[in-house]
Amino acid sequence: MKIMVLFIQFLSYHLARISALADKYKTVGVEICSANEQSNIAIKQKEKYPFIWETLFNKRSLENILRKEQKNRLINILENYSPDVIMIPGWNHNFSNTALRWAKQNNKITILMSDSKKDDFKRFFFREWLKRRIIRLFDGAIVGGASHKKYLEELGMSSDRIVLGYDVVDNNFIMEKVKKYLVESNRPFVKKYFLMINRFIKRKNISRVLEAYRIYRKEVKEISWDLVLCGCGKEEFSLRKKILKENIGGVHFTGYLLHDDICRYLAFAEVLIHAAYKEQWGLVINEAMAAAKPVLVSLSCGCSSELVRNGENGLLFNPFDVIELANKMKDFTEGKYNLILMGEESQKIINYWNPELFANNISELIKRIKGQ
Repeated sequence: MKIMVLFIQFLSYHLARISALADKYKTVGVEICSANEQSNIAIKQKEKYPFIWETLFNKRSLENILRKEQKNRLINILENYSPDVIMIPGWNHNFSNTALRWAKQNNKITILMSDSKKDDFKRFFFREWLKRRIIRLFDGAIVGGASHKKYLEELGMSSDRIVLGYDVVDNNFIMEKVKKYLVESNRPFVKKYFLMINRFIKRKNISRVLEAYRIYRKEVKEISWDLVLCGCGKEEFSLRKKILKENIGGVHFTGYLLHDDICRYLAFAEVLIHAAYKEQWGLVINEAMAAAKPVLVSLSCGCSSELVRNGENGLLFNPFDVIELANKMKDFTEGKYNLILMGEESQKIINYWNPELFANNISELIKRIKGQ
């Protein structure tokens, strides 16, 4: 059996998932474009991966590729490989619709990959009606967790055609890198620090974290930890302006980081904070847990119910309540929780959510589909 897996572009976690699948099936991985540095670095090493790697548009971003170009190039790839199963990310991209139509015309199995949940956005009747019509064309789906499964069920997909395990990362890679950095003991900062890894966009809620951090520093004074912000984005100027205006000390910006560098910052962090008020999953939480870190996670994150056991491997908080967040940061700093034990619990939990789970559940789903 031959499986084709589509993604907009390959990042480390896509490669880990497709590689795990390639241990079970002949697998073709297709990325529509490769437009960022991380993806271009991976392309140079693609021979080491156990699947056939196809890039439709090199060094171009999706928004700069005409719909007709996408369609023609993808159909050529589909005709060339003629996969038995096509795995498609979401339902709202032009290439997703092209692949779905081709599969239906050629009697191929289609599997939706989704981490959409009902509360991601305000939902409108007509759009949901249209989604239902699209969803019924898929033979099955792999999703992140329970909230994502529930949303697909509401859109009309049968429960037995949905499996979990979509949102996984390469835990082993992160563990090995973190171990290496800890042995080298090359700390990026002398002081202990909270860590955030985000695009700097509004829904990531970084401005409220800065407000909570200001309150926290005022409370704990000289024992305060620093706050390290990894990433970049259009909100960076306003965040820096807020820090200067309110005289918030202890904040560091790292800029955009490649995956290896992210592992270094994870290695020496005390706690990861993920505060988004809209987040379908939050893969950086997987990564922090693989690095054996406690996590401080917004209740709005799609992974919160699957990955965070409140008080055991981390804490949950209301993303709009800066006082609550400040108090939980204070609790960590003042030693209310054993960070080592919390980190160990994080690693135990995340060991289940691995690329092999993705591959095994896809295999089980295909058996269910073919059995009917």
